[in-house]
Amino acid sequence: MGSKINQTTDKKPIIGFQQNYYFIDIAKDAYNQHAIVNSFTFFNSINNIFYLIYANINKSIIFFDILNNKKIAEIKRAHKDYVTSFRHYSDIINKRDLIISICRDDNNIKLWDVYNLECLLNLDNVNNDGSLNSACFLNDNNQIYIISSNYRIGYKSEPIKIYDINGNIIKEINNSNEIEDDVNIIDFYYDNQLSKNYIICGTNYYVKSYDYNKNEVYHIYQDEDYFSHSYIAINKKQKIIELIESSEKNIRIWNFHSAELLNIITPNISPKGLCLFNNMYLLVYSDNKEINIIDLEKNMVVDIISTDGKDIISMKRLIHPIYGECLISQGYSRYYENGIKLWIKKNN
Repeated sequence: MGSKINQTTDKKPIIGFQQNYYFIDIAKDAYNQHAIVNSFTFFNSINNIFYLIYANINKSIIFFDILNNKKIAEIKRAHKDYVTSFRHYSDIINKRDLIISICRDDNNIKLWDVYNLECLLNLDNVNNDGSLNSACFLNDNNQIYIISSNYRIGYKSEPIKIYDINGNIIKEINNSNEIEDDVNIIDFYYDNQLSKNYIICGTNYYVKSYDYNKNEVYHIYQDEDYFSHSYIAINKKQKIIELIESSEKNIRIWNFHSAELLNIITPNISPKGLCLFNNMYLLVYSDNKEINIIDLEKNMVVDIISTDGKDIISMKRLIHPIYGECLISQGYSRYYENGIKLWIKKNN
């Protein structure tokens, strides 16, 4: 088991983000309330449009062309309440791009065809009047499924539900009725070597993975830190698959397949989100108006970025058709802006 690494900062800016990047506003009207993660999504579509999809204050879904820097379409009042997250799936077989939009407060998931803006599926009241924190796509043998996070009502947990794209529940994963089994974030990981799908859940007290086909718990990743685990990243290395997750205090790195705790890193801020960058660095953002950059080889903070007084609720890496490797982030503050920014290298 890894030992705890003290809070520290290397004075040498290994990456130099603060010095080498500048910001471009690409979606000033973006708005997200109650978001945990995935407040926007982006992808290069099958019809070769580089989409950014986000929500605005009018509960609408906006389709934005990143390459040409323009809004393409808008689905007005897509949900009854604010859209809290998105996921994308490229349906190669049917030559279409799909997204799901999730609304935490109306407990609803909608499936959309990106090209004709048609709502293909409306999963209403997924958790029987409980909040819906997260959902994702899963591909199993070229079949598309939607997985919803569960929610605890009283002392009973709703099961994690797996739907086909016609809205039928094909199976459920029944968590124990323990109070800590609220799922804050749900995702999946496909292991190419083993040809297996795993569902990964960040709960209030630990991270849990499931063997999708066996429909059983694969591992529980847990130590003495009982704070909410809400952000997960999979880091594929040559000899090991790392599961990286954050609580309210620390970053933990686990061996995904053995559940061995490899390292604990304590950043200078309370983590609110993670962005894996080139499998070498981890960007840890928060509502503390700064980002910590962690070197995953040194297992320590090596650089700190000021966010100009803005909170960050979501940050991801993307390859831009013109600018190359970039970062994209969305802020959140009642008093500042909620817009989406593109971080571009100065030499581009």
